[in-house]
Amino acid sequence: MATVTKTCQYCQSTFEATFRRHNAGRAIFCSRSCLSRHTASMRPKPNPNLTCAICQQAFYRSASKQKSKSGFYFCSSQCKAEAQRVGSGFEDMLPDHYGTSIHGYRKVAFDTFPHECSECTWNLYPQVLEVHHIDGDHYNNDLSNLRIVCPTCHEVLHYLTRTGKYGKKPRFSGQESNLHKTSCREAATAFALPEN
Repeated sequence: MATVTKTCQYCQSTFEATFRRHNAGRAIFCSRSCLSRHTASMRPKPNPNLTCAICQQAFYRSASKQKSKSGFYFCSSQCKAEAQRVGSGFEDMLPDHYGTSIHGYRKVAFDTFPHECSECTWNLYPQVLEVHHIDGDHYNNDLSNLRIVCPTCHEVLHYLTRTGKYGKKPRFSGQESNLHKTSCREAATAFALPEN
């Protein structure tokens, strides 16, 4: 079948079209996607009717899609995800359970304290550091109850206080109730540990 070389009116690439399409006046675009993009570009753009709550960019949304439980509107899913982060300033739109997780304490601790072990100042790999609950209560996520420690110091703290995987029973008598307020080095020197 005989063809003719044409230039796409949308993407300006060359393509081969049959004489039949050419003579019928349909050899204008190289593909259906270029035709639909050209058609969409020719439609008049509606005036922006909303403003993004995050980036303050004006954008258009049809009346049928202007349903918002919180009253905030976002131009993209990235802006909405940014607003849904805990601590973003949009707490009114967050569900009641947001930020109450027992796992949210790690982010709070790392946003507040230096990224090093509070016991031995180790900081070679900050992503390995852990957050220790001083009083042993994982539901008490107050900043005064949190400190950043390396995995080794974290294990030693739990071993000396007999908390966590080492059980609830105190190993020592006398000063064990105040042991969680001391450092690993102080606790290790205060009590003689038996050889295992």
